[in-house]
Amino acid sequence: LVPKAKISGRASAELNLQTAGFEAAPAGTELFVEVNYNGINADVTSGKWMDTIVVDANGMYEIDVPADANGVTVTISPTSFEADQVQNYTAYFKVIKKVY
Repeated sequence: LVPKAKISGRASAELNLQTAGFEAAPAGTELFVEVNYNGINADVTSGKWMDTIVVDANGMYEIDVPADANGVTVTISPTSFEADQVQNYTAYFKVIKKVY
């Protein structure tokens, strides 16, 4: 059995320009998760363990990834998504569709 590590976090984006900080990414936003095989086994020179996960309504995600006692580097990349973005108070259009 390959040891595992639990990775969790919150995906966010600038969905509202009228508030400070980022908001939770929309539910269903996909994230690509990658771990290089040589991070798990030094004898392996190429290849990656990969998976795709989705965030919940609060932008939260969680996944178990292969690991070893020394830890591994995990790369998490979002897919692009389209969402409404609330514009600042002086904007002509109050909300626009934006691709993130």
